[in-house]
Amino acid sequence: MHRCPGCGAAGPRLQKRGRYRTAQSAVQRYRCQGCGKWSAAPAAARLPPPPAPPAWPAAGQAALHLFSPVLLDLFSSSGGATRGYGRAGFRTAGVDSEPQPNYPSEFLQADALDVLRLLLAGGTVLGYRLADIHAIHASPPCQLFSSLAVARGDGTQHNYPDLIAQTREALAATGKLTILENVTRAPMAATAVLLCGTQFAGQYMWHRKFECNFPVPQLECDHAPETTYASPFTMPAFNRIKTDFGSPPGPEARFRLMKGITWTRNQKEGREALPPVYTAYIGSCLTRALAMPAA
Repeated sequence: MHRCPGCGAAGPRLQKRGRYRTAQSAVQRYRCQGCGKWSAAPAAARLPPPPAPPAWPAAGQAALHLFSPVLLDLFSSSGGATRGYGRAGFRTAGVDSEPQPNYPSEFLQADALDVLRLLLAGGTVLGYRLADIHAIHASPPCQLFSSLAVARGDGTQHNYPDLIAQTREALAATGKLTILENVTRAPMAATAVLLCGTQFAGQYMWHRKFECNFPVPQLECDHAPETTYASPFTMPAFNRIKTDFGSPPGPEARFRLMKGITWTRNQKEGREALPPVYTAYIGSCLTRALAMPAA
């Protein structure tokens, strides 16, 4: 049983105040209600830790990588989705209307819907024809439906377009296996799967919906009050992360690291990037779907 190093208290007098993960194990933080001293002890993970991201193929693996299935990542941002699909064995190419210097793979700065129209018309993108692409992921802008933007009440969310219906129609026209991702308030299909960090042994509650035209089992969330943190975009959530973990890094940077966003310190990129573990899971389901014989 863990005891306070200051006064020797144990049991109910030690208040659990969040977890964090090291390379070796999960660690539980405690605060003593008697003397106020903080301490930590190894904690049993509720689920197995997420897989470590593989390195980009070395020169000796390049030929093998060329035979990996190809996934086109539209509205890619800095590449959170791409990193997850890479873990699942996909070769990726990204498209976004803004420059993405931290994107980890082949990248084209262009309008995503124009790229889909070009492929449907028989054109090539980054050397790929539509026939060369096995699956397409799209994450159209979410700001119009963002809870944070709506809560601000200043109407700025209306500065952003609703591209979900157009994107869904264009994806369907390709005849490929497709994934359409967005926030929970967006007009997604009733069959869309909701993913959360707590489904993958994470400490963060960050819900996103994935509308797929192949089977993806719905997982159960585990919003344990003592070990689950919400996005630090409200003062209660911000202050809770700051109290439990301190600074540095600040609450937003800490939450970004909880999501597995380790490749950028850019605030906008960190807020928008999907946790790679989400698309690693979607990618594993996609791999099974690609292996199924055509109907």
